Order: sequence, then structure tokens, then C-alpha cells
Amino acid sequence: MTPTTHALQLLTLRAAADVAVDVGQEKKLPRVTIQAYGGGPMTIPAWGVVVVDLAGMEIPEQIALLVDHENILTKVAGHGRARVVKGRLVVEGELSGSSEVVEQIVNLARNGMQLQASIGAQPLETRTIEPGEKIKVNGRTQTLPRGGVLIVRSRLRETSIVALGADDETSVRIAAKRETSYGETNMGKEVQTIDEQAILSRERQRVAEIDRLCACAARSGVASDAVEKARAEAIEGKLDMAQLSAKFLDAARSRLEAIPLIPRHQTVSAAAALEGALLCRLGRSDLAEKSLGADVMEQSARIRGSSLLDICAMALALDGQSVPHNDKKGLVRASMSTASLPIALGGALEKILITGFNAAAPSWKGFAAIRSVSNFREHQAVRPSASGRLEQVAPGGELKHAALTEWTTPLKAETYGKIVRVDRQMLINDDIGVLDEVAFQLGRMAQRTLTDTLYRGLLAAAATHFTTAQSNYIEGSTTALSLDALSTGLASMRRQRDSDGREIDVVPAVLLVPPSLEATGRALLTSAFTEDPSATSPRPTGNPVAGAALSLAVEPRLENSLIAGYSSTAWYLFAGPADSPWLVGYLNGQENPTIEYHGLDSSTDTLGMTWRVYHDFAVAAGDPKAGFKSKGAA
Repeated sequence: MTPTTHALQLLTLRAAADVAVDVGQEKKLPRVTIQAYGGGPMTIPAWGVVVVDLAGMEIPEQIALLVDHENILTKVAGHGRARVVKGRLVVEGELSGSSEVVEQIVNLARNGMQLQASIGAQPLETRTIEPGEKIKVNGRTQTLPRGGVLIVRSRLRETSIVALGADDETSVRIAAKRETSYGETNMGKEVQTIDEQAILSRERQRVAEIDRLCACAARSGVASDAVEKARAEAIEGKLDMAQLSAKFLDAARSRLEAIPLIPRHQTVSAAAALEGALLCRLGRSDLAEKSLGADVMEQSARIRGSSLLDICAMALALDGQSVPHNDKKGLVRASMSTASLPIALGGALEKILITGFNAAAPSWKGFAAIRSVSNFREHQAVRPSASGRLEQVAPGGELKHAALTEWTTPLKAETYGKIVRVDRQMLINDDIGVLDEVAFQLGRMAQRTLTDTLYRGLLAAAATHFTTAQSNYIEGSTTALSLDALSTGLASMRRQRDSDGREIDVVPAVLLVPPSLEATGRALLTSAFTEDPSATSPRPTGNPVAGAALSLAVEPRLENSLIAGYSSTAWYLFAGPADSPWLVGYLNGQENPTIEYHGLDSSTDTLGMTWRVYHDFAVAAGDPKAGFKSKGAA
């Protein structure tokens, strides 16, 4: 256990806290007694489990009493002296701060608010206690959690009065008169009944919920003074949770009407900021950060609302329109006509759509070449190849032109699409999660459509694309997927030659099989050894295709009885995409599906916005010499 000296930042310990305020003498400064730290282990962010060694703590003659650790004069609550009593840190002092701060603390105490405290300490030295090691600190042998603990020797800098500490087991007493001090009372003994503890526990939960709503309001851009005022009213019982939430929503809308949340000098658009807020509302903050960037997300954080209605209100404010109050339908109807909300919704849908599209790699990725087509006319996909070899050039001789031959195939893009609709009922009911799922599944649907089209074309063209005349097809009882049949296919592909009878160096890369042959294919490609088929004619048992650098692709459409040409026994070999065994073309190189805003739909009573989702692509058979098919068992 080696001590380590530190010159670190202030260690803030929201820990065991027992605050007693004497409000009996109005003409004198109110006295305050605080149990600032109970002496036990605590979990501190960025530090882990920590125990502050009170015996080694440096305590100044006088310490400042602050509010919420804010080191500014307007947040000074008073001053006091600290001492260690029975392994606990106790502070006694006077509330000598500004009348506004003191009045707030005193009023909260008079009204039964359970105040707590937190200390600010500068670490001087730390010691790490390993799991299982016993340590006596603060007058007791500590029961330490698994994973070890950090013992900190520190210098006390300040004590803050806070609304809620981190130690839920610490009770808080509010004294009406200053008749005793912590040195003479029953500190550490049970002084409350079970009923009182239950009341205190419910109060802590109530205050925690209030603080959660306040934090949401602050993130939504509600002014800090308005948040503090509403919080005080809620704690005093003047507002219930529903009233507090409504008050914050009204405050947010009022502010949005008056002040644009995105400064005019910034390049971040309102639609982009709203899109980030929507993605965060959908629980896709990582996607928003990755696709939109830090600048946009900084603005999104300022306008993030707790519901879709908040985001609708923000869209109106950012568009310079007034926000309807107490009229959800009017609010949604008006927001649908803004310039920013449809774009933001469409952008969020597009990113989720693409996420669904790319969720799974299709089986054809390993052998299909990607091309770009400029329009919907039929194109001729061309793969030029140089026949022959380089020729030796004599000193001073001339280089000869290579004869280029071309392989071509027609490639024509088609459009496939769907309509997505968002009605105002969905926005009012905050059902955007349904739209998230729809967009994701539409992306999956687009990928499935492309894969369906490719394999339907592959099976339909098999009779002419794979033939014995082209040396890329075998059939018969011995062609079932096996070591011998696979070896035959590999050799056939490697023997492919151009029109001049020269090798074209095709390298098999993918073994494509239906699910019925997956286990066989996987065994052939991964097994290190094979069984000796004949005891009288032995041969090596090593697997000759294990090092062939083949990847296995499994495609269920190959044996789908609804697709013409299906088979559960046929299997294929393909070269890599560079040899163009099969082609996939995208209009203008746009590989992902596209989503476009279609406009407002007011044809029915359920007003809504619609987007059209479409995908422009083409598939075609590639170079026959870059593939091989075996019919499998007859």
C-alpha cells in the first residue's frame, strides 16, 4: 500500500449529510449545525469508492459555507468551524451570507425541507486498499466493497448546503432551537421512528423528481431564474408535478417565441438542430452525433424537448411563428406547415432507414461488382481486358499496342419504393417510436428487395449463364458438394482462358450455398483433416481446400420454392467483385435508399405529412468465366 501525493482538482463529496438550522432567534444570525461527512465509503464520479481519512484531514480555522459548491460571493451562505466528532465531520457556524440566500435556506428549514450537505476537499495523498485488505479508518474497521477502495488524505476547503446528497441512509434533523451541539447529543443513534423514515424517503423521491424536471427545463432553454423559482414553489408544495411540468412547458414556449435558439451568425440550420433533437428523443444520440457532428448537436442540446409537442413548439419558434397555447391539435397543425419540421423529420427518418439498410451484409457482397448508371436507359456494362502478354523490347525498340477486347452486358435501373406517413395523432400521442421502427424496417425491406431481385435474376439466367460449353457447369450424381466436386470446380475456374487460349487468372473467392449445404460447406472450408476413403489405397488426410482462401456465403433464396430455378443441392463458386461475376448498378452511384418529403396530406380528417422512400438500382449477370455452378446430386 504505497501513498501517492496529489496536486489535483477539488474532490466534491456529496455524502452523508445532517443539517440542523436554528431559526428561533430572528434578530441574530441563524446558527447552523451540519454533519458534513459520516466517515464511510462513498462512490465518487471519476474516483470510484472513496473513504476520506478524517484523522489526517487538514482543517483550517474557518471555512466558507456555500450553496451548491458555487465559488462566488452571491452564493456564500455563511461561515463556520469544522471538527471531527466520533469519526464524523461536523461543521457549526452562522448563516452570514446575503439576505436572499439566508432567507431561502431559513424558509426551506421552517417549511420542513430536509437540507443536506456536501464538502469540497483538496486531495493531498491517496492510498489504494486492495480487496480483502482490512483497514481501520475514522474510528472503525471499514466494511469495504469488492474491487478495493481509495483512502484520501485531504485539506478541507469548504462545505456546501445542497438539496440532495448521495447517501440515502443518512437522516436529517431540523432543530427549532439551538439547545444542544453535536458534541453533546445522541449523534449516531436512532432518533427517528420507522414512520418518520418512510416520510423522509418519500420526500427525497419527491425532491429528486422535482430536480429531474428542473434539469429537463434547463436543457430546453428555460431561464435559470424561472427554473429556480418554480423549483422553490414545488418544494414548498405550491405546485404538484403536473403543474410544474406545465409551467416549464409554457416557459419554454414563451422563450422560444421571443428568442431564436440558434444565433443568426451560426451556420447550423434550424432543421439540422431539430433533427438532432428528434434523433436524441428516439434514443439514437450516437447516430445523431456521428452523422450530424458536434456543432449541430450543441445546438440540438439547447432545444431538446421532453416530448414531440415540445419539438413542434420549437419548430414554430425557430420559424418565427407564434406558438398556440393549450391547443395541442393547433400546435401540431401549425408546426406541420413550418419549413424546418418536415425536413428534420425526413432527415431523422433517412438516417434510421440507412441504418436498417446496412444492418446486415447481404450474401452477394463478396462477388458482385458495384457500378453507377446515370439514368434509367439501358446501359452496356463494359469490362475491358488486355489479351496476350507484355513483350520484351529490344534496346532502342518500339512498344507495341495491346489488343483490347471488351466483355459487355446490359444494365438498366428500375425504381422500387413505398410511402411513409406521419399523422398529427402520432405527434400528439408522442408515438414517434413507432415511426423509428417503421423507418428501420423499411431500410431492411429495401435491402431485401435488392437481394431478391439479384437472386431471382441469377436463378433465371442459370440455364444460359452456366453451361458445359463455357466450362463453368457440371451435373450428375458425382457433383454433390464434396471435397472432390469442390476440387473440380476450383480447377475449372482456374483453367478459364480468353479467346486466344491464354489464362485470365481467375481466382475463386466465394463458395455460395443454400442453407441445406451450409454445414457441408463450412466443414469443407474449415476442417484441417479429411477421412481416408480407402484403406487399400491410402492418401494424405490433410484438407486440400482449407487453404484456398474461400469465404462461405449462405443464401436461403437459392432453395426457396417460390423462386423459379430453386434447388437445395446446387452450389456455386464466384471470383471476387474485381472480376465482375455479377453486377449491381445504382442510379448516380447512390447506394442507399432515398427518402423525400411528399407534402402535407389533408385529404382526410387525420392531417399528416408523407414521405416517399425509393431505391433505384439494377442487377445483371456478369462475366460467365468468373463463376461456376454445380447442379449437385440428381
